[in-house]
Amino acid sequence: MRRLAAARGIAPYRFDPYAATLKADPSKTLAKTGPLAGSDAYKQPPIKLVIRGLPSDGRHPLKKFVFDKRDPWTMYVNLGTASDVCEQGAGARPPAGFPFPCPEAEEGSPRGSIRKYTLAGPDHVGGAFTTFARGLRNSMALAVHPTSNLLIQGENSRDSIDKLDASLKDQEGDLPHEELNVITQGTHYGWPYCIDNGTPNPEYRGRVDCANYKTPALLLPGHAAPLGMNFYTGAMFPAAYKNHLLVTLHGYREYGHRLMLVPVDAQGVPGVGEPLDILRGWDKSADGRDPQGAPVDVIVARDGSLYVTEDKNGDVLRVFFDARLGDGAPMRPRPPSRPVVSADEQARCAALAGRTDDFSRVQRDVIDTACVSCHGAGPGYAGGLALFKCDAVGNAKRLTTARGGGRGAYVSGGDLGSELLLRLKGQGFPQMPAGGVSPEALSEVETWIRAGAPLP
Repeated sequence: MRRLAAARGIAPYRFDPYAATLKADPSKTLAKTGPLAGSDAYKQPPIKLVIRGLPSDGRHPLKKFVFDKRDPWTMYVNLGTASDVCEQGAGARPPAGFPFPCPEAEEGSPRGSIRKYTLAGPDHVGGAFTTFARGLRNSMALAVHPTSNLLIQGENSRDSIDKLDASLKDQEGDLPHEELNVITQGTHYGWPYCIDNGTPNPEYRGRVDCANYKTPALLLPGHAAPLGMNFYTGAMFPAAYKNHLLVTLHGYREYGHRLMLVPVDAQGVPGVGEPLDILRGWDKSADGRDPQGAPVDVIVARDGSLYVTEDKNGDVLRVFFDARLGDGAPMRPRPPSRPVVSADEQARCAALAGRTDDFSRVQRDVIDTACVSCHGAGPGYAGGLALFKCDAVGNAKRLTTARGGGRGAYVSGGDLGSELLLRLKGQGFPQMPAGGVSPEALSEVETWIRAGAPLP
């Protein structure tokens, strides 16, 4: 039995959990069946790095890999992009700030691609590779159909689409949509030039012909963040699940934090039916006792149940079907439930829309986007910190005011070691939100603090 894992998220390595451990006698092996036991059972086994030289910098350093169903020594590995939309530094403006063609997408060993490796030699490690497909911003969701061998990709689309065109709404359900793509060798899928069904990004309008790039098989809601996929090959769940695609939506906003079933045809191509919910309502309760979930990946166990990893609370969940409790049918999606907005909040949001000071940018792009879903729910605000939508003045005061118990403020003007920044980066504290915020959003927080953290 062999296992593959990702070393620090950037390189796959192989190990045998039953092999001799670092402390054990080299001639000693553990039983190949049953639980691991004994004084050496839980020591680190020897590991073998399978692929070297994968880039670990930029916006998307994490890797995902899947195996070809017909050749177990063929592996597909994603290389996420180093940038959001090929921007050349902070404050980039087209055309020079968003070059066409984009160097990281087109030159040398391109980012935003899927590589194909053949694990060769006596140790079955990867050396030479081919760029199988490109123009894919971040392919953390990959799955291979069990019979057709078709490779399916879930695209995490760009951020901050409203930066150059305020008429575009960078919010859940709006542009840009996430995507499911059927991956064919040698094909370009449009990043960073195009989004959705052949719509030019605002940075590339008038400079590209999106007809030159392949469009998605299916569009998903914006910012839902598909991070994991698998075809259901088990027998526990009803027939409606068989060979269809399971997708985890990691996003914190309304369409995220759920497990979804996507109907596919006999070859595995999405788009033959409406996506359905398997798990939903994974929201933080008002009293704080039930946490919000952020599912990352899903695998099918031998007994047909599902294992779902979830990184906001650090859980591994087993999802199973019991016919005594219901029919197990996947659920039609509910329309978005837009909360009733008070007159006070409406007034705050209207005022915020016209403000250009540093903290108002932080309020719009960081707090409203990534923080209020947890810190705006009371009583029992997460961590005891209340942050409200569009409340730039109130939130700035809460972040810069010393806390009780002798604790300092989350932010001290001029101090880039402020606790707020450390939490956003995950340095010395659990990262909030899990997965952090975009580099652009982090830069806006740093700019505000560097300027002395003035109130708006």
